[in-house]
Amino acid sequence: MNLIEFTEFLMKSVQYLASTLIEVIKLINPANIDGVFKNLKPGSPGMLRAYLMTISILLFLGYFLFLFRFQTNPYSLDNSLKVAFRYYAIAVLLPMSMSYMLYLFDTRLLKRKVTYSEALTLFTYALSPAILSGVFRTIPETWVLHLLIIMYSIYLVYAGMSARFGEEHITMPFIFLILAGVITSMIIYEILTVALMIPGGYY
Repeated sequence: MNLIEFTEFLMKSVQYLASTLIEVIKLINPANIDGVFKNLKPGSPGMLRAYLMTISILLFLGYFLFLFRFQTNPYSLDNSLKVAFRYYAIAVLLPMSMSYMLYLFDTRLLKRKVTYSEALTLFTYALSPAILSGVFRTIPETWVLHLLIIMYSIYLVYAGMSARFGEEHITMPFIFLILAGVITSMIIYEILTVALMIPGGYY
């Protein structure tokens, strides 16, 4: 890849990031939810992964600053980085894993085919507010906002699936995917705790 090709790729990536964020911001207004998800065009998995890795930096910074600077008993720099990276990895991998589960069990869950691109686009949009709100973890006073937006993102998963696949078809698939997401997050959490040698009691 020469300099011109790299510049073009970089510009496309920035444009994609900006356009995706604009659509995600629209989801703040519940009146826009149906329209955004019904008109959602499946994106490139590569671009979506890059988008997730980019926006998750805010979550990483929020957790790191809280752990290292703003909590009552701050962690060391080393442990703060490790714990923050653990949450960063979960933020990036959770939408991918839930998307793969929907893609893998599509006909059994929804009685129709769902491409991986469609599933990844849906979960990326729905979970973006929760990931972006990681910045509110920085100080204890705004921690509750992070929790509330995580709950709103769970609602967006339900609303997005309802808009795309029909409300009458998605109750059990929604429950299945949320449980799968929780289990996946726990597995990633434990694997990284061991791999990064994070001491017990560091959350």
